[in-house]
Amino acid sequence: ADPGVGRVILQILDDGRVEDATGALLDFRRSFVIFTTNAGATYGEESARVGFSPGERRPGGVPSVDEEAVMASLRASGHGEEFLGRHLRFFEFGGLDPATVGPLIERQLASLRDMAEVRGYELEWDPGIVEYLAAQWQPRFGVRHLTTILKHRIQEQLSVGEAQGELQGVDEIRLEPLRPTSPDGSSGHVGVAERETKGRTLIIRLA
Repeated sequence: ADPGVGRVILQILDDGRVEDATGALLDFRRSFVIFTTNAGATYGEESARVGFSPGERRPGGVPSVDEEAVMASLRASGHGEEFLGRHLRFFEFGGLDPATVGPLIERQLASLRDMAEVRGYELEWDPGIVEYLAAQWQPRFGVRHLTTILKHRIQEQLSVGEAQGELQGVDEIRLEPLRPTSPDGSSGHVGVAERETKGRTLIIRLA
């Protein structure tokens, strides 16, 4: 965040309250204030340090960080010692990995299924679609990237299908990965999608 945010937070830490833009008094005296940052994080093939323990290694693509790197990055961003000196403990949140991404994708798909039910459609998916979406996820972009993938890869196809009248007479939507079409097992360019209507089911295949 901009260093100006730190100055606002300093008032909260010192006085326990702050005024908003309209002059209303915001009381923080019974609040927990948690700061999160990706300052100091590295995404190398392997990181020699993880958290505050030297010598540990973590698979490539998963962020690692230590306290000195966090402080150096925040100082370089313009945050002063008056603000930084009030932080007594740092806790590292473990980065997402393929084992944790799968359940998150399933949760997002379940949310899409609820949205589809409201509109009168039953949304189902091939179990392989979770693995497919997880393979497109990039650790450095965090969990927001999963939401972006779902939005652009699935919701976009549903919107196109609806605009072209493919949802007329359909009461089920099924998601499937596009099967490999080349000797190396790939299915072509990422982003390719196929839609096919079978009876009352619209099948969306994603590559």
